[in-house]
Amino acid sequence: MWKSSGTVDPLIELYFESNNQLLAQNDNGFNVETRNCYAAVLSYRLKKKDFFLHSHIIEDEDLARLISKLAAITIYAFIGVATLGTVDADTKSLLAGIGITGFTIDFALKVATNFISGIFLLINKPFI
Repeated sequence: MWKSSGTVDPLIELYFESNNQLLAQNDNGFNVETRNCYAAVLSYRLKKKDFFLHSHIIEDEDLARLISKLAAITIYAFIGVATLGTVDADTKSLLAGIGITGFTIDFALKVATNFISGIFLLINKPFI
């Protein structure tokens, strides 16, 4: 079992348990097992900010921390969707809903930014 910092992440454990059920049903389990090993190693290395700092890909520690957290969120989201797909849940509507929600939040933040910018223009009056 793949471990992160001495404890097993529950989402990753659920993903591997669901894939182990597929292995029991599948005669050619080597490909699935190899994919799981590669995914575990890659996700572990991407989650660690030390990977970016020691490989000299990114010199800035704050940027390495940001990319590490984004990689962890992406990995957890992928594992969650893959786990839901394994148990025959409808992931297409879930992903469409997430996309529409992201678009709505993005549009709302843009409107709020424009509103605050307008207030600053009224207060500072830079063109008078």
